[in-house]
Amino acid sequence: MNYSTEVKQKLLSIITKMDSYYWLFTKHPKTDFSRKKKWSFEEVMKFMLTMEGKA
Repeated sequence: MNYSTEVKQKLLSIITKMDSYYWLFTKHPKTDFSRKKKWSFEEVMKFMLTMEGKA
């Protein structure tokens, strides 16, 4: 496994762990990410990181 793959796997692992404590990272913890139809905290974080990829 090369270095970039290791870094990516570590980052995704951290985001997954952050999802368990998303309320620490939101402005309105009781309402943010509470509906089933909205994106989860983990999906939003991954989306924001890949937005700047210019693929």
